[in-house]
Amino acid sequence: MRKLIKLIGLFMVFFGIGVYLYPAVSDVYTKHRTNESIEEFYQKYETGSDAESDTEEAQSDRSEKFPELYKEIVKYNKSIYENGQENFKDAWSYEQTPINIDGLEDGVFGYIEIPAMDNLKMPLYIGASYENMDKGATVLGYTSIPIGGINTNSVIAGHRGWHKTSYFLYIENLTVGDKVYITNPWEKLTYRVESIDIIDPYNSDAVKIQEGKDMVTLVTCHPYMSHGKYRYVVYCVRDESGSSNDKTVVKPSERTSEAPIKASDGTVYESSNKAIREEKMIRTISAAMIILMVFFTILYSRRAKKG
Repeated sequence: MRKLIKLIGLFMVFFGIGVYLYPAVSDVYTKHRTNESIEEFYQKYETGSDAESDTEEAQSDRSEKFPELYKEIVKYNKSIYENGQENFKDAWSYEQTPINIDGLEDGVFGYIEIPAMDNLKMPLYIGASYENMDKGATVLGYTSIPIGGINTNSVIAGHRGWHKTSYFLYIENLTVGDKVYITNPWEKLTYRVESIDIIDPYNSDAVKIQEGKDMVTLVTCHPYMSHGKYRYVVYCVRDESGSSNDKTVVKPSERTSEAPIKASDGTVYESSNKAIREEKMIRTISAAMIILMVFFTILYSRRAKKG
């Protein structure tokens, strides 16, 4: 009986440690996997800086890699602007890969970097399918593919935490002026946060192309662990300076506000930062309680044996 109690105790010890360490281990593994994808992409394409002007000569140089794909993307981005993104209306359209990208390694179109979100770096896929969102950030179908240009808006979605990995978990830490970097097979593009909003998940008009602008829009669920009740939206515009050197990393603890968020329509929403902090606290306390229970169980067993 005592041996059984010891075995149960050991199991509980390892279980408690596992509960505490699993999120950290999962996060490290996922970051390693995504960094490998990004490194492979970088080594293959050796993309340039977005400091180059958008002249016809520069466009010609960039399009030497996958010239047909580049032309197809330019044509596609122009067509969805001209038809008012008529096919961009529901989850099915968001999941679609509207052009053929078979020539790209593992379907990775590039990667996104957001230093102000705990130095987030994720591979970028076209089409917000379940499979793609499991692997990284995704460009919603029938929104612009991120190669830059006037009258474009690439809507990029990411989970609000997934398999205990952050992904877009810390999106609320972004503030106006923060930089977002998009690297595609041809170049690196720099954007800056222009405004932030919270919208209904079916309000597709709120994330459509804005005439005369070159944009990317970040989208994730709000609040945290709400199963997509609302959408947290960060609108970013092309940074005219073209600088990609300002990569100040901001840790979550350095910019965490639990103040309510006021949307553009006047609605006030709760911040997710409190729920994120409480979840971490509960997980830590639960693991500590399990370990303490095991400790006292072993101590009791030893005293019983001596008695």
